[in-house]
Amino acid sequence: MPKNKIMDQDYKAGRKPGRFDLKYLDGWAVLTVFPPDESSGVVYPEDVTARMEILGIPRVRQRIISEIIEEAAGQPRKLVEWPNGADLTGSVEISVSDDEMTGWIEITPPKKGGSDPDIEDIYAALKEKGIIYGIKEESIQNALENHQYRKKITAAEGLPVIHGEAPKVKYLFETNRGKPYLEMDFGRINLRELNFVQNVKEDDTLALIGGPTEPRNGKTVYGTVLPAEPPGEADSFQTGDNTRFNEEGNTILSNINGNVFLQHGKVHVEPVVHVKNVDYSTGNIDFEGTVVIDGSIADGFTVKAWGNIQVGKYAGKCSLEAGNNIILKAGMHGSGEGRIECGGDLYAKYFETAEVTSRGSIFVEEAVMDCEVYASGNIVLKGKRAEIIGGHIVAGGVLWCKELGNANETKTQAVIGIPPDDYRDFVDAGMHLKESHELLSDVDEKIQQIQRHLQLSEQQEEKYLQALTQLMNQSEELEERIKGLKEFLKQAPLKSDKNSFLVVEETMHYGVTVRFGKKEFQPPHKGAHKTILKSGIQNIQESGYNRQDPPKIPVFNPDEETHSGA
Repeated sequence: MPKNKIMDQDYKAGRKPGRFDLKYLDGWAVLTVFPPDESSGVVYPEDVTARMEILGIPRVRQRIISEIIEEAAGQPRKLVEWPNGADLTGSVEISVSDDEMTGWIEITPPKKGGSDPDIEDIYAALKEKGIIYGIKEESIQNALENHQYRKKITAAEGLPVIHGEAPKVKYLFETNRGKPYLEMDFGRINLRELNFVQNVKEDDTLALIGGPTEPRNGKTVYGTVLPAEPPGEADSFQTGDNTRFNEEGNTILSNINGNVFLQHGKVHVEPVVHVKNVDYSTGNIDFEGTVVIDGSIADGFTVKAWGNIQVGKYAGKCSLEAGNNIILKAGMHGSGEGRIECGGDLYAKYFETAEVTSRGSIFVEEAVMDCEVYASGNIVLKGKRAEIIGGHIVAGGVLWCKELGNANETKTQAVIGIPPDDYRDFVDAGMHLKESHELLSDVDEKIQQIQRHLQLSEQQEEKYLQALTQLMNQSEELEERIKGLKEFLKQAPLKSDKNSFLVVEETMHYGVTVRFGKKEFQPPHKGAHKTILKSGIQNIQESGYNRQDPPKIPVFNPDEETHSGA
């Protein structure tokens, strides 16, 4: 039947022209003819020939085209070799992540008459790029079947390295009881937020340790092996006082009711004594644990604890001694007789006319007035007043306050960056040197008196001769002592720690003396305002304090006390 009549029939039946596909594949022009159905009619050789001319496909005998049309198998059939058709084929671009752990493909669609690259083409492109490991065949096949053009498709993934990890400990209690202060806005101290007592009960679980992570080498998409690091040292997992391991050895349990804490890598539980006040009803307290006092401590009483001491209210002319931390939620008015010795950190609202020593750091909310204060770590005042007036302050680390001294020019001395023990040794040596000089002067005067007496006396009295011998020996001993003290003072490591500094947020008044080791700073008569002082190589360096960009206070750990001179 002529083509025109067939077209008329298809048109009347509502069928579209027959469907066929003509494209390049593996060096050939291939023709796919789809069988006619209700929606499409037959394919005409003239339409195929016209399409071949448009694409530039070499001519082929009409019989070959007709046979493929008659078969209408819906499968590609080779027509003629067509090497130039490769220019119409879709392409693939390969990219690799910087860490070489991911390889991507991006398929560019073919031009009309071209074909998609097949999976073998993509494998070859990956191999040419050097990608040989972690090929994702399913992802590539899906991209081809769904014609995901111009999208980055993950075609290869490396094997991540797993570094070995030693067993890790999970503590089920707060190990840093000062944390509420350290995290407060504006650095304010709020003693109500602090509580160094964390009670647990007998048989409570205190800590757990997980198993180690075994190392596994990784591999990049290029096949490069990434060696895994072996596990490091395991976390310390040790029992301390009144604690035990479970049968498996992976859990620490409490043996008693008490206060749990971590010290030197060991989990301890200490007994706790809880009293309302310390007065004549309780007497002095000397306890191998932690002491919690809800109220106050009366004048003249002593509280000693191997652990912490926590006082809810007033402390007066009393003595406090703790192996760990002390919290005075009010403060101490020592009247010249109050004394505190603290093995850890010390927190208080204020100190007045007291002697205070801490092996850790001291945090004060409001004021330190006319006190002797010694801290191996930092001394930080962060409150509304935050003032230090009068007395003698020695900080091994940082000294931070708003006001140092006062408008009355009260004599206030601050020594910064020197461990208190070193400073005390230096001061004591200076005092002993002065005393030894004075004593030597007295001995020399007595020697001269006896010598004059013997010169005028006709008889050499034995008692004077013995006294002269004793005084001469004492003089020699004093001279040796003076020589040793001078040598000690000359060699004493009185150099300030390189990380130490002074911050005065508001005013440093005239009458204040600040020392970094043997270097000294005194503010002018008008005072110094918003000041930071640091120890330089030759002199003390002075700079301004910017509230918007304050210096960072170094954390001091009394268990790792070190000082490096600068």
